[in-house]
Amino acid sequence: IIEKIQIITMYKEEELLGEGGYSQVYAGERRSTSTPVAIKHISKKDVQFARVNCQGNVYDEILEVFLLEQAAGRLCDGSFENPAVIGLMDVFNLGTEIIIVMERSPDTVDGQNYLFQLKYIPEEQVKVIFKQIINAALLMHKNGVFHRDLKLKNILVKRTKELLRSESSTLDVGIL
Repeated sequence: IIEKIQIITMYKEEELLGEGGYSQVYAGERRSTSTPVAIKHISKKDVQFARVNCQGNVYDEILEVFLLEQAAGRLCDGSFENPAVIGLMDVFNLGTEIIIVMERSPDTVDGQNYLFQLKYIPEEQVKVIFKQIINAALLMHKNGVFHRDLKLKNILVKRTKELLRSESSTLDVGIL
């Protein structure tokens, strides 16, 4: 179990990005590199664990961490790399809560806010975004993970200067 002060020395927590049924996600920054991150707080009472058997190694893992890494194809040999899944950077056990630190691109917005800002997305752009989401979901499925909470809030859209061309990534595995 790590002390909160250790996390504070590594990461600067900023504004709230969003809240789910059991977690809060904050924007943040890795102090040593000024890298933008997303910092997810989950109450320990809401954390689920899974017994993982990966190439003969059996261990208990936080279910959300396991699913995130497995969906991205970073856990077991034979998995398919899925660059659309946000990268996991750190996991901290604070006794009363689990903190999960993930990559965050500063020029992204969740799908709901993206749609709210634009009011209208041209059909051709919607096709591109949907194709990227479907391809990401198919790779997750090939890796043995089915995303049960695909919704606008769980999709990140990378914005360009003109806000017309975009790439999308899934935010997290959103297990309920």
